[in-house]
Amino acid sequence: TINDPVTLPLSDSTRFSLQLNDISEDARMGWPEIRFTNNRSLFTATNENQLQVWNARLRKKILQRNFSKAIKAFPDRNGSSILVIEDNGQQSYSEYRMYRIALADNTLFSSAPIIESDTTMNGSFNRCDCKPDPVADNSWTCSDRSGRLWTISGPQLRQEKILTIPDRSVDYWQQDATGNSWLL
Repeated sequence: TINDPVTLPLSDSTRFSLQLNDISEDARMGWPEIRFTNNRSLFTATNENQLQVWNARLRKKILQRNFSKAIKAFPDRNGSSILVIEDNGQQSYSEYRMYRIALADNTLFSSAPIIESDTTMNGSFNRCDCKPDPVADNSWTCSDRSGRLWTISGPQLRQEKILTIPDRSVDYWQQDATGNSWLL
């Protein structure tokens, strides 16, 4: 069904283009949100529901894809995978869907719709922020601006709660080169 997790080849999609080499500048949508890999070789630019992935060294766009709803995109540490969180908002305010774009094998994994619970973060658009794991590929540390930090990893985007601080909000944090998280 439409709500089941699925992995699709990106090459069969009609919703992206490899040829449009510009960052969207639609005045209504404002500036794109840009995130780099740790080594700055690749970056993502998101604007509302549009994702662009750029090779920074070659100064060329390598992927453009439009999603149904507003998104945030987070490259992993070396740019082999992109985590995309889409604000689904159909059943509840905190419903969302996660995608993993694997650039090396040209595939897109789509999760089923996810609703915040004790075992899943609040991925709603205005709350979620992720950073690439500095040690492992295809892995991210995320905050849903509650008192929790999450690890999202693997081809199926498994979520694991790694930190809980009762009655607090984790708004800002950094990670050192070994993966230790520092709350700011």
